[in-house]
Amino acid sequence: MKTKVKKRVIMLGAAAILLLMLNTVKPVGAATINTNLRIDSNGFYAVASIDDLVEMKAMIEGTRGARNDGSTFDYTSSNDPYGKFILTSDINFYAPPNPYIMWEPIKGFKGEFNGNGKTITNLQIGLDGDHLSGLGFFESLDAGSKVYGVNFDYANIVGNTSGKGLQVTDTMQNAGALAGSIIDSTVTNVSITNSDVLPKNAGFVPAGFSVRYTGVLTGNIDTDKATISGISISGSNCTTYVQGLIMNIDTATVGTADTIALNGTTPPTPVPTPTATPTVSPTATPTATPSATPTAAPPQVGDVITQSGASYKVLEDGACGYVSTEDETVKDVVIPDTITTESGDTLKITRIQRRAFENNKNIETVTFGKYIDTVEDNAFCNCTSLKRFTSSPVLRYIGTKAFYNCKSLILIKLPKTVEFIGTACFKNCVKLKQAHIGVNKAQLVFSGFTDSLQIAGTINITISASAFDNCSSLSKVIINIQVKVIGNSAFNRCKALRSIVVYSKQLRTVGKKALKGVHNCKITVPKIKLKPYKVLFKNRGQGKKVVVIKM
Repeated sequence: MKTKVKKRVIMLGAAAILLLMLNTVKPVGAATINTNLRIDSNGFYAVASIDDLVEMKAMIEGTRGARNDGSTFDYTSSNDPYGKFILTSDINFYAPPNPYIMWEPIKGFKGEFNGNGKTITNLQIGLDGDHLSGLGFFESLDAGSKVYGVNFDYANIVGNTSGKGLQVTDTMQNAGALAGSIIDSTVTNVSITNSDVLPKNAGFVPAGFSVRYTGVLTGNIDTDKATISGISISGSNCTTYVQGLIMNIDTATVGTADTIALNGTTPPTPVPTPTATPTVSPTATPTATPSATPTAAPPQVGDVITQSGASYKVLEDGACGYVSTEDETVKDVVIPDTITTESGDTLKITRIQRRAFENNKNIETVTFGKYIDTVEDNAFCNCTSLKRFTSSPVLRYIGTKAFYNCKSLILIKLPKTVEFIGTACFKNCVKLKQAHIGVNKAQLVFSGFTDSLQIAGTINITISASAFDNCSSLSKVIINIQVKVIGNSAFNRCKALRSIVVYSKQLRTVGKKALKGVHNCKITVPKIKLKPYKVLFKNRGQGKKVVVIKM
């Protein structure tokens, strides 16, 4: 009996090892690749989440990274641009109230991507740079690649997000929801709905700005070998400078039954053959009955509504975002909680849209409505007169350069719900003296300090790169229990900083040059974290008089 049990255990162990091999290496006949992605019976890597998409991109490009569960991957010596991938679940890049996840285009794909009828929703792409090319889910589809059976809904291909605005010398070309370019490839049965492919800006586009080869599906098809069929596009737009679903085509084969605009032209709408008008005998004129006043149609996603001197954009979750104010001379702005449309619908205002107040030199104070949970990128960038803003109690996300160069800002008070402070968010706020982030009764509260920063909360907080760069009046920073990440150059050039008190025992990352320009400061940390935090804060750009001590 003992021998039989032992044999059975050995057999089970072999089966488990075989199953593990099937799920972690490429099938026989191809180079072996260790991967977290499951491999199906047809040899396709299964993609079921954003983590899987990120790993797929790394496998194609030959890079390394980590997943949200802490597992890592490294394809620097075993990449596979010719890999076969299949979507096994719908994927959404936005799950309110969490921020949008920005996607960087996949480079050099030469393999096969089976969308399996699934939908990728809220794809967001916005890359910094003066010359932007190859914007899409794929940067380009290279020779021999195949893409089929995938749907894109609410894709937004932005373009320049550098915060400086579009410049005369800027160029945006080869942009589309699926791919910037399609080269000798086959694309079939792709659907794109409710999507935008255009450069976002503050309302001013210089005459010299160049937009070339921009379409909803793709911006450019280079050769006579590309085949496109079964394309369905609706409710979508590309830049106002060029029109079309595919812009630059060099002898591609395009399905004749598809609704596609080529080279900036839209196929003519068929004109029905007129029929003879029948002769109708006159009838007695009836007494007119007053008709009811027609009811206005309910708002649709993307509609812009103007009320009381401000514009709002209807969002996909039934709420709306604050877009702009008509009168830029107003010094004190109050954003309401809700607006009521002509159809009688009440919409909560949950977002301050990208660049809503950018470059407004007159605004001094702003009060958020109580439902606002997101301040998008550059929302108050270069509002040099802004002294104070009053947050909502549910604010969670503050985007890149949201308050960049607000040189008059002296006070920040943010609620305990805040979990993300974007790159260069408060950079160059040179008069900032006090900042309270996540203060609540359950935490240690230090309200008596001047020139101080307090960061607390009941959720995980990320302080992104350059978040407080050049806040030259800031003298004390208090980091409370839920802060996990301090980004690169987060406190760069905070020359008045003399004390950093760290209560967080979960701090995992302190970025390069996080303390560059800080020359005379004490970093006080929990006693049990003294040794690891000394390592964590070592060589972060600080001067020799910066020391780490225990509480």
